[in-house]
Amino acid sequence: MFFALRCTALACVTLLLVACDKDASSGTVAVDPNAPRHTPAPATHGTIRVRVELEGEAPVPEPIRITADQQTCEAALFTERWVVKDGKIANAFVFIESPLPAMNYPDDAPVVLDQKQCRYVPHVAGVRAGQLVKVLNSDPTYHNVLGTPRKNEPFNIGMAQGQDPLEFRFANADKMKLVCSVHPWMDAWLHVVPHPFFATSGEDGVAELKGVPAGEYQIQIWHEAHQKEPPKRSVVVKAGETTEIVVKLAAR
Repeated sequence: MFFALRCTALACVTLLLVACDKDASSGTVAVDPNAPRHTPAPATHGTIRVRVELEGEAPVPEPIRITADQQTCEAALFTERWVVKDGKIANAFVFIESPLPAMNYPDDAPVVLDQKQCRYVPHVAGVRAGQLVKVLNSDPTYHNVLGTPRKNEPFNIGMAQGQDPLEFRFANADKMKLVCSVHPWMDAWLHVVPHPFFATSGEDGVAELKGVPAGEYQIQIWHEAHQKEPPKRSVVVKAGETTEIVVKLAAR
């Protein structure tokens, strides 16, 4: 569950109605004070480096039909379902799926999602459960942030131009799609993970998971076009080393 820490008055009333218990309203994650603190070190930790490549021909970019605020949104020409450069795939979300021992992780900087030229930036992002998420509106127009998580409370909050950022904390591991009802082509994906071992591939197709305790893990490689059967791989992390793998995704 979550609680929006800063929002419009109407939205706050709605959130207070759905967030009935203390844990839900605070959006906090239970911490075991006896669990060790995660302190990466070359003697005990390593890196997983995944390169995501396209198998076959690149999909034809899907054009966006701008139906509102043409002047502000004119740069939003194509969807971001497939972003491919030189055969490398961006926006693949890689994370450790295997259970991990209880551990206390240091506080991370907030994850920031912006609304710019009628797009969510970034298109795919990850956040550790309990970590702060800030949603900005850098456009000179009105947006609404509509989220449909399965294991946290759904939300639908309007954002005017120049409004203070919305702030969220999600307590439960989840995956959610964000959209804007005013500009229906706007979408993004936010993954809530119970640990910090995740990354989104960039234009070079690379996602790096750093500071991973040595051991054997199963990782998942999620992509918007491969949601039903996301590929998974077993990897062995050795202390002080980088484990590299290549994953190929077919266009669909």
